[in-house]
Amino acid sequence: MPPRAQALSKDQQLLSYLSLLRFGTIERFHSYKPMLSYAAIAKVVKLQATTVSYLLKVYRRTAQ
Repeated sequence: MPPRAQALSKDQQLLSYLSLLRFGTIERFHSYKPMLSYAAIAKVVKLQATTVSYLLKVYRRTAQ
C-alpha cells in the first residue's frame, strides 16, 4: 500500500517553493512585490490559481 499523501497545506517544501516563485524569497515577513502571478505559478506547479493563493496565505499565516 502506498504511503498516504501529505496535505498540501502541511508540505513546507511546497509552501516555500510557492513563496519563492511568487515573491523571490522564502521569508514570511517581507514587503516585496510579487514577481509572478498566481496563474503563472499555477501553470508551473499544475494546481489551480485559487489553490496557490490559499497556500500562500497559509504559509504567511503560520509564521505569526
